[in-house]
Amino acid sequence: MLFTHLSDDLFKPLASPSRAFNAALLLHLHARVFGDTAEPLRKSELLSAIGDFAADFVDREIDDETSGTVEPSERRSVVYRRLLDAGWLVERRERYVPVVEFDPEARMVIEELARLDRGERRSYGGAVLDVLGSLESAIANPAERSEALVNAAKSARTFLSHLRSLAGSMRKSEERILREADQGVALRLY
Repeated sequence: MLFTHLSDDLFKPLASPSRAFNAALLLHLHARVFGDTAEPLRKSELLSAIGDFAADFVDREIDDETSGTVEPSERRSVVYRRLLDAGWLVERRERYVPVVEFDPEARMVIEELARLDRGERRSYGGAVLDVLGSLESAIANPAERSEALVNAAKSARTFLSHLRSLAGSMRKSEERILREADQGVALRLY
């Protein structure tokens, strides 16, 4: 089960008063700082990247506990410690140099959150053709049938889950429109 592998505190930064900053920072770290690199980053490089990112925010958007002005170097350390303590980051040493990377399970979570943030669209025709292609592959290659059937089932399940989410979102939108007493506002919601 997924939640037995995740840190108990993983979602604390995303539920705190500074959640907008924390979410933006995590997405930034995922896309821009760690990006496509396979190697962990030096801790000093990550602290610098956090400091640069935090420079565009005011203290009250960043700090959960502190009141008053905090020095930028201290602020980036507080933010770094928050992500480390929550389980988003893992720090270790390579020889004598401290390096940091995303926790493996947390990386999977941030990849899904980034996908949602990007608003990736589904190609309905592509999803149907993916299932069809897997089924045709199972028929054409009976020796590899089990793998093709597993892929077809996985693709169909993913597509069905997407359709359920879409239907649920449409129901919520419909309910919100129907609750609106002002027809002009209801039309704008539509």
